[in-house]
Amino acid sequence: MEFRHPSPLRLSHLALATLTALALTACNSGDSGNSNEQTAHKSGSLDPSFGEKGKLIEQVGQPTNYAVASRQLADGKVMLLHSVADGSPRMIQVLLSRLLPNGQRDDSFGNQGSVVVSELNSLDGIGIYAAAIQPDGQLVFAIQEQRVRGPRPPLRLIRIGLDGKRDTSFGNQGELTIETVAFVKSMTVDEAGNIVGAGWSTRVAGSASAVFRVNRYGKLDTGFGQGGTAVIMANRTSHLQTDSLSIDSQGRILVAAMTEVASDTSAQLVVSRLNRDGSPDTSLNNSGELVQSQTGGHSHSSLAMTPEANGGFAVAYNRREKIRDPINVLRFRDDGSLAAIIETPLSTPSNGIGDRIGLVPTSDGRLLLANNSPSNQQNEVALVRLGRGGTSGDYGRDFSFGKDGVLQTGITGVSFGTSLDLSRTSNGIQLFASGNKSELTALSFDSLGNPDSRFGKSGVSELNFGLGSVPQQTAMAANNANRLFVATTAASRTSLLMLDANGRRASLPSGTPNPSNTTGIDLLQDMTALPDGGIGLMGTRCQLSDDCSLPVVTRLDADGRRVSRFGNEGEVSLKGDAIAAMPDNGLVVSHFSGYTRLNAEGKVQYQVGSDNQWLTGAPLYLTGKLTSAQDGSFDALAWRYDVVGIIRHLPDGKLDERLGNKGVASLPLGGAQRLDRWTQLRQSNGKLLLAGVIKYSDDDQRLRIYRLTADGKPDTSYGSNGMLETPQRSHPVNFDNSSRTPQLAQQEDGKLYVLARSSENGSSHTRLLRYTADGQVDSSFGNQGEAVLNLGDTEVPLSLTMQSGRPVVSSQITLKGFNRLAIARVLP
Repeated sequence: MEFRHPSPLRLSHLALATLTALALTACNSGDSGNSNEQTAHKSGSLDPSFGEKGKLIEQVGQPTNYAVASRQLADGKVMLLHSVADGSPRMIQVLLSRLLPNGQRDDSFGNQGSVVVSELNSLDGIGIYAAAIQPDGQLVFAIQEQRVRGPRPPLRLIRIGLDGKRDTSFGNQGELTIETVAFVKSMTVDEAGNIVGAGWSTRVAGSASAVFRVNRYGKLDTGFGQGGTAVIMANRTSHLQTDSLSIDSQGRILVAAMTEVASDTSAQLVVSRLNRDGSPDTSLNNSGELVQSQTGGHSHSSLAMTPEANGGFAVAYNRREKIRDPINVLRFRDDGSLAAIIETPLSTPSNGIGDRIGLVPTSDGRLLLANNSPSNQQNEVALVRLGRGGTSGDYGRDFSFGKDGVLQTGITGVSFGTSLDLSRTSNGIQLFASGNKSELTALSFDSLGNPDSRFGKSGVSELNFGLGSVPQQTAMAANNANRLFVATTAASRTSLLMLDANGRRASLPSGTPNPSNTTGIDLLQDMTALPDGGIGLMGTRCQLSDDCSLPVVTRLDADGRRVSRFGNEGEVSLKGDAIAAMPDNGLVVSHFSGYTRLNAEGKVQYQVGSDNQWLTGAPLYLTGKLTSAQDGSFDALAWRYDVVGIIRHLPDGKLDERLGNKGVASLPLGGAQRLDRWTQLRQSNGKLLLAGVIKYSDDDQRLRIYRLTADGKPDTSYGSNGMLETPQRSHPVNFDNSSRTPQLAQQEDGKLYVLARSSENGSSHTRLLRYTADGQVDSSFGNQGEAVLNLGDTEVPLSLTMQSGRPVVSSQITLKGFNRLAIARVLP
């Protein structure tokens, strides 16, 4: 069918070029009094009968939480720096949290005990590997930007005050750039309050390390080394991995590194010791540097170093073996001579790049070592205590500690990139580590390494900072009993939330498993409501950390339980892009080149198509958008560069030749370029709505909506000859790839809702548009046809559906820097 391109209807939207965001008082917690009463029942305002004042704010997922540094303050409280990532090194939140002396979260600090001090983003990855907390609680951390090509980015130091904001008295407005050092993995504070750190040197050719010292004002200490930096370990033919730095009781600076070698089986340990002024301490091996060969270490060995009470020092590292990398501890005398090599029962997974080893002295001169215990199949964090050494000669393991010399912590599920921070406090030792809950666990020990019963529960405090992951994908569907299903992917896992008609968690029969754990899907693609009140979901499952390609289609009942008769215990392995419900509670699944029809038991009834051109009779390609009707027919959205179209199939899979040209209705875009964000909706009267974004130029992208009759012809009663289009984008409404807009939903009277995103003055909000049944702006809704939903500090709209005759939207939001999912229902 050839569609004649009409003149688009230009929608005024109350002079959208100057329209400001409508602040809906029903969703502003700060509003009170008569203003709420005046707007509580206005069309386009939040529905007060849903959730809390019209919305529900949910924490979804749990990002991985890495402990970076901690320090006990004079009042016994503990400051903790930790970084949070959703699996991608390109976006990292840096948080400063405060704990009470008993290990509980200090909710008087920031938001639930935490302040987001920085959000980092870099094309090649960015991270926080080193930080130092000063005695007064102020924090200095090093930003590490990684580049695949080009020179190493210089070191950036940032200081955060006790209020969680940048300390502008430090460096240049709170930040100091050091051009001579890169990739710092260890920092500490000396007795004068200076920041001391070590990393790669950018000042000399070849491979070398560098130590820097920064004073409390954020300036390089020119009395240290050369202009504040001392080059060490120079003239190396192999690359250095500088991992650990510490300061002994005499103020001397110790730095440990591993060299990279071609065989990767005999890396050398290099230790340098500097005097207070940055010059080599020649009392160490007559040169200020020693090399320990044949350690069994490798280029990615993790290191931990600590001074010992007798003037010596100890270095812990993981050595290369096939399955596990056992941890050894080398104990040196003050002159650099080797006193003992201790093989410990702790280890990291083989090639455990990024694992952190904890090593601190106890008050009586013994050493406490923390990492993983290989004897536990759950990979549990454990501690080992070593003897005093020195004149006692007792360097080895202390078998009176824990059980057989190993103290298990109960923190399990740790595998790659163990996150832990082990530090001394005024009256003992504290350990922070993350396990299979992703959140951090704090453990407190007395000065000898025994659990401190006054801290948390028997020395253990599980810390929930309420961080939440970024909701990446959300699908919503309401069943015939007005139960709302919300499936959300966050941190590579899809959870399910079920809400009743009032926006509260649905009450489930006794013994029903938690629905958040029943989807069986990690990365969600689509969801649909079934006639029996249940839902079908489609997505993929992750088999390995970087392989999420296993296709899964799941069927759940109205209470979120697996339908065991469907496929194999409720799931079928079937690749696709979209699903739609069928009258028999089966599903139709679309993929790039066709469809698969499953019955209610998950068995294949038929498959249609293997070539798009054969399917459509034209070079159109399926898009992964499906809708179905009560008679079992279904529509698929298809397109090419300058054409969109609908392909309709009968219940038996054959093309419905009554639509358009033998089952295909194609719509040329009239000189505009189609963008990917298109969707469709079949109305109860059989008419079709198609909506999407077209592009006239980079600065001119618009929403266009078509309506077709049941036989695929333009419905001239709608808009202008069957089409309406927003004006040139000189107004706040926009549609972009970061949000999943536009999306469509329809009332029974034919009024159409369109989910959009608005961006004004650097902020982003969820916006809902409404049109009448004949394609005109519905000025009775919101502010002249538009409602702005102020759900958070920033918002990215994700999905739209109808429940109880009212539109429900979901959005990814941030509140005080924390990621949340917002679900809101709007009055019609």
